[in-house]
Amino acid sequence: ASTFDQEGLTRIINDHSVESRPKLLAYRRLQSNKIPVESGILLGVVVEVGLENGLDTLAVFKDYTARYINSSEKMTIWEIEDTWFNQKTDELFKYSEVIVGNIGPWDKDRLSPPQKGNVRLTFLVSDGIYFGEGSIEVISNDKMGGAVFYLAAEILRYLVEKTLEK
Repeated sequence: ASTFDQEGLTRIINDHSVESRPKLLAYRRLQSNKIPVESGILLGVVVEVGLENGLDTLAVFKDYTARYINSSEKMTIWEIEDTWFNQKTDELFKYSEVIVGNIGPWDKDRLSPPQKGNVRLTFLVSDGIYFGEGSIEVISNDKMGGAVFYLAAEILRYLVEKTLEK
């Protein structure tokens, strides 16, 4: 049997030195135990693009880290202090927070990955998962989603370029 430590989970959430991913887990654990959590705190932005041969997935976190899994299942882990990346992450979160403020959390079962030609923007928020999905054309031309999509593409190009240098 697992124990539930509400105080410990709250400490994780409030500790500024803790990474975004464990904070998200702490929020989910509190919610699964019917403990109310603060809403609207954005901790991660995930962009999935359905391609011919699979899925490209970029996750950028509030703590200036990222994960990229390309359609061939190669993974890049970004945990480097980098001024350009940090500025782009701040920009990405600024636009993403506008979207989060205009939509609500998804309360249904998880969907299958986006199909070829579609983009899903997922926002990992304290009170749940928020997302939008559409064709690449629709998302890239969307007033709010387009900025997030283009910034994510810019961040992705940078990560790939920087990690290939090594």
